[in-house]
Amino acid sequence: MANSPSTADEQCRQSRRLPRRTVLTGLAAVGTAGTAGCVDLIDEVADRALEDVNLFNESSESLEGTIDITGPDGSSVLSERFELHAQTEDEPNEDATGVYADVWQATGTYETSVELDDGFEVSGDSRAERSVSIENPDEQMLAVVFGAEDEEDGILLAVGESLSEFR
Repeated sequence: MANSPSTADEQCRQSRRLPRRTVLTGLAAVGTAGTAGCVDLIDEVADRALEDVNLFNESSESLEGTIDITGPDGSSVLSERFELHAQTEDEPNEDATGVYADVWQATGTYETSVELDDGFEVSGDSRAERSVSIENPDEQMLAVVFGAEDEEDGILLAVGESLSEFR
């Protein structure tokens, strides 16, 4: 039985985990580039692994919740549950990330809402909402960062065209 277009679209948008090798290679490149001051290399490696919407759990606790994004026309373009494992200092954890492709359908303003399940919070926050303006759907990405260092909010939503723009 063939997949209907809506089923195929749904499968395309489902979260995928970054392969361990991609994460380790990327972090090695980040470490090398960081000492050499080469932001372009960091962005190039990250561009291969990141998609339209990227979730990063930088906290020491596992998190569960939902992400909902409504497009400029008012239709739902992403509505997914996520489970992100805790980040560890000793070794990168690819299960601490979630990646969603093919979310941006057009230029415009997208309403984004992230809500952690009952019992989960990061720095006292369990919910974040933001209107994000997407001017270039082929290039721009949304990062949802839980527990980012040096940030007041426990849940950070940032738009950029490269990983370096999120920091």
